Amino acid sequence: MSRPEIVEQPSGTPQESAPSGRPPKARVRRRWRHLAVLTAMLGMNNAESGILVILFPAIRASLGLSLTDLGVLSAGAKVSGALFSPLWAWLARRWNRKAVLFTAAGLWGVWGIGAGFANSFATLLAFYCILAAGYAGAVPIITAILADLFDDATRGRAVGYLYGALSLIGSVLGPALGQLSGIENGWRIGLWTVGALNIAVGILVFVTFRDPGLGASETTLVGRNPSADVSISSALAALFRVPSFLIMLLSRLLSGHLLLVGFGVVYLTEVYHFSNQTAALVLGPFGLGYFLGAVGGAVVVDRMHRRWPGTGRILFLQGAQFLFAGFAYVGTQFNWGQISIFMVFWFLMGLAMGANPGVNRPIVMAVVPPALRTLAFAILVAIVESLTWAMYNLGAGWLGDIYGLKPVFLGVLVGAMIANGVVVTLLYGTYARDVEAMPGRGAQRAR
Repeated sequence: MSRPEIVEQPSGTPQESAPSGRPPKARVRRRWRHLAVLTAMLGMNNAESGILVILFPAIRASLGLSLTDLGVLSAGAKVSGALFSPLWAWLARRWNRKAVLFTAAGLWGVWGIGAGFANSFATLLAFYCILAAGYAGAVPIITAILADLFDDATRGRAVGYLYGALSLIGSVLGPALGQLSGIENGWRIGLWTVGALNIAVGILVFVTFRDPGLGASETTLVGRNPSADVSISSALAALFRVPSFLIMLLSRLLSGHLLLVGFGVVYLTEVYHFSNQTAALVLGPFGLGYFLGAVGGAVVVDRMHRRWPGTGRILFLQGAQFLFAGFAYVGTQFNWGQISIFMVFWFLMGLAMGANPGVNRPIVMAVVPPALRTLAFAILVAIVESLTWAMYNLGAGWLGDIYGLKPVFLGVLVGAMIANGVVVTLLYGTYARDVEAMPGRGAQRAR
């Protein structure tokens, strides 16, 4: 386990005392630089994970695939990631987080290069599932590291900037990769290129990133390694004894807005009969809205948290769910006739959706001990969120064939999101208690 990086105290105030009577913040050196290289790593992982959808028409023509094959590839990748993410989380706890990241999210790009040589569906499926099995480890490990790089007051901004930057990276790389479809075997070039870039970024992280250590951003936990040696069963038991964490898992299960990413364009073509090319125009405003929601929302939620530490984040998260449900109802249940009007509503839905990472991740960080955070995010993001994505998207296809997509969107994007906002209400009764129960909180109050 790596040793904690030395931290700086604001204004030269010794850690042992503070004029306000409260412990000072622990500020990890080079935290924003570390955030930048970790963002680059996740951005390239996402690019390779998304290249299948972007270049599938070219892959389909080259290998003679069907739309059913695309569904199998997408579902296989999600299941593979959900199965192997806990393994990477366990390795990160028992071994070395930087080394695990270098392996799972950097060197693992070799499997993407291998996928570029595939000459059959079976080979492509095998390489793609192996690729997903590795990349699934990056999100929970990096999210846990962010909690060690940034103190509680700035975590919202850190996570918001991360997801905002990922949105911009996707907006640039997506169209660029799409141009390869016009080149013979361009999809192979895309897989080779992105795989090589993942390896290069992995080397960059290995050379420049220094793990701050568990709890480095929390003064009462600096230099400590709580719960690092507990078994996986004990760690799971400890996590599931945190009521706020269980509520956040239920909230992710009710995250109906995930359906918009997979079926948004299809919805406009099937229900309101726009052409595929015209319907795809909503993706630009949606991406911009997501970026602004992630970055701007993170600044707002940090300010709300500083003003109302026990309820600010909950109020913001609840508001984001209800706002999305409202925008989705008006934007999807009425035929506005012009794609420009739908573009406005897709922007607003992206804005509300983008606000989520900057608040739900810090809530989990605040109630889960540092040594358990990687496992917590493996469960929250790689398992629950992936299975939720699969559930809504597969269910929408099946129910859409029976009842049509319009009532499905009403039930999932509106109904499930309203239920999500109601579930978040439960945090008002658990969040403050769970934060106080974190290791070291009693020491803070005693100062």
